[in-house]
Amino acid sequence: MPEISCFEANFPQNFLELKPKVQTLYYSGNALLFNSARSLTIVGSRKMTNYGREVINRIVPPLVEAGLTLISGFMYGVDQEVHRVCLECGGQTVAVLGWGIDWSEGAENQELQRKLVERGLLVSQYPQKTVPQLWMFPARDRLMAALGQGTLVIEAARRSGSLITADYAGKLKRPLFAVPGPITSVVSAGTNELLQRGRAVLITQANEILTVLGYSGGQTAPCASPQKLPLLLEYLSRESLTVEELVQKTRLKAEEIRAKLMVAELRGEVSEENGKYFLKNVNQN
Repeated sequence: MPEISCFEANFPQNFLELKPKVQTLYYSGNALLFNSARSLTIVGSRKMTNYGREVINRIVPPLVEAGLTLISGFMYGVDQEVHRVCLECGGQTVAVLGWGIDWSEGAENQELQRKLVERGLLVSQYPQKTVPQLWMFPARDRLMAALGQGTLVIEAARRSGSLITADYAGKLKRPLFAVPGPITSVVSAGTNELLQRGRAVLITQANEILTVLGYSGGQTAPCASPQKLPLLLEYLSRESLTVEELVQKTRLKAEEIRAKLMVAELRGEVSEENGKYFLKNVNQN
């Protein structure tokens, strides 16, 4: 398993300001992502709701299009959804683990981990087969906050570990963003409180993040699956369809279809009216 020390040139420059210092990192994947020119940490609840999933599907694709490397913690819920959507969009993502890289977090996550190693980066400050313990996760949160040039919180309860990452972002003087959630949602109570106290910038779309971070243009990644997006466009070229109708025809998951339709909308390929999507510049019967 490759490892890198704080004395090597490729060591994450953002980690050098941390105290106590990080001495050694273990990693698998593309080590160049340690020092991405554009990056954002995204964290959120393990109890992700459909609202949280929709937020991710709305915000992640344009961030990928703008060339950001997206950083998260590979836990189930918001973290894994961020990694998954980012990879689907052809983007680059870094997973900062709260355990050793060779410790298995579950068979259901092995395929996502394999794709992430192929096209992104897994990193941990713990030796390869280290079993996770509770005290490791706040230490992991510190690394996530330091590695990103800003941090976005999507769905966090009042005692969520995501708020630890938010606290570290504040201590490191990194921009902190939060998505407002329903006032009736327990998993949005923490994010809403961040906003209420003025600790985070309220955002509802990706370009608000890009503006604060000073990023513009530089689209480097095609945010769509080359196999599945044309399939959707093929169906929409024949007739206007709802998401539910596309699910029935394509057998894809609804959240996957919504993410790809959003990408197509951003590109000006499709439009939506009264819940039905249609291919632009194509006459419908």
